[in-house]
Amino acid sequence: MSAFLCSDAHISALVNAAVEHEIGGSGFAPGEAAELFALLVCENAESLWARYGARAVVMFDSGPHRYAPGPALPALHVIKLAQSYRYQSCEHDGWETSKAKRWIANLISGLIYKLPGYDAAPWSI
Repeated sequence: MSAFLCSDAHISALVNAAVEHEIGGSGFAPGEAAELFALLVCENAESLWARYGARAVVMFDSGPHRYAPGPALPALHVIKLAQSYRYQSCEHDGWETSKAKRWIANLISGLIYKLPGYDAAPWSI
């Protein structure tokens, strides 16, 4: 598996969607966007360290990383960004029990309800 550090814009987009759609979870409230951003950057970097060891130092910019508040991207775009983030961050042993993993799952679940056509789709057939 190849892994990379997601950009600040990528991780900010995840956080911005949660803020705009009021999706909390895993101990983070919408008012704690910068703290959540920092956690997600660290979790992604931890995955690179687990995957590449000392080589990770030359593979990614170690900062400073900055959260960029802004409007949310369309829900489908954010879901795909969240799946990419999850793929880039799952290489270390602590991923399965991490706040970041739980938060990403919660974000994806919450955004499904925002997809166009969701409300009109049948509940049962």
